[in-house]
Amino acid sequence: MDVEVAITLVDSLVFQETGQHLSSIEINLLRGIWLNQSYEELTETCYCSIAHLKMVGSAFWTLLSKIFGEKVTKRKVRAILESYYQDRKTGKLRKGRKSIGDNRFLRRWDDIKTNKSVGKANSWFHSDLLLRLTDRLDHSLKTIPTCVDADLSQFKSLTEKLRLICSLSADNYPYTPTTLDILDICRNLLDDFQVDFPHRKITLSLFEEPVLPHYNLSLITLIDEQLVRYILKHLLFNALQYSASESLVTLDVNVEAEQGILTIADQGVGIPPEELEQIFQPFYCATNARQWSGDGLGLSIVQKSIGLHRGDISVASEVDNGSIFTVILPIV
Repeated sequence: MDVEVAITLVDSLVFQETGQHLSSIEINLLRGIWLNQSYEELTETCYCSIAHLKMVGSAFWTLLSKIFGEKVTKRKVRAILESYYQDRKTGKLRKGRKSIGDNRFLRRWDDIKTNKSVGKANSWFHSDLLLRLTDRLDHSLKTIPTCVDADLSQFKSLTEKLRLICSLSADNYPYTPTTLDILDICRNLLDDFQVDFPHRKITLSLFEEPVLPHYNLSLITLIDEQLVRYILKHLLFNALQYSASESLVTLDVNVEAEQGILTIADQGVGIPPEELEQIFQPFYCATNARQWSGDGLGLSIVQKSIGLHRGDISVASEVDNGSIFTVILPIV
């Protein structure tokens, strides 16, 4: 029995019993137990303490015990669910167990497997991403009423990013490439950052040579301006945020084999090597960067935006020595 089948099954049963769907923590808890994760490991995906997780788990097992008519525990839940699922499929539900009327669960799972209910978006986006989305939105909504003069700009930024990543993931972003000077975009962005970070060292170079204000240089290519501005703005902001105030941040532009190569380098905290493959996942933040505010969506949007341009992104990093992000875009 697949873990997603189990989650869908339990969600349907809980909804019939309580009129409410599973919370994000309950879903993460069930998924983690299915994968034999400990409570300590689950705290990272549930974004809560062990004490809170155990409290939620205790109430969850009590509810499932009521639903299944037998005692459900962390160790027994998988066996009970698999047994129930097989009984339900064969029409041999044991005494005391509840039925799912009109086969709603089985029809719902068949729709998911055949992709009827998710449109063009990939199945991972509609399960894991939306699960993490619920966690972050719950946190954001709870913090708003606690501040009389709450600044809603962060929440607005989060909702805008969510709309963008949903659009990019569902392949319905209104991609409109136009012929633009990418060097000019870089200049304007660096000017903006220099205003926001007046005491920081930010340099723009072409073929590793400084681009001075009086240089009349251009690099024309076909790009979606909004997406490319987002790509560079986010990478530059990260470089500035995760590096010391006296360190240097550079943006180098290069051209090779009809490709534009944009390199953003900093001398900051770096990324642990075992986490490099995860940083482009939605809502993921490197363990040594979680002290800074952030929603973990930026790099995922960057990667998807570059993919829409048929480009590529790579990263090299060393803890405490900085990171180098390399963006490759086709040049026309």
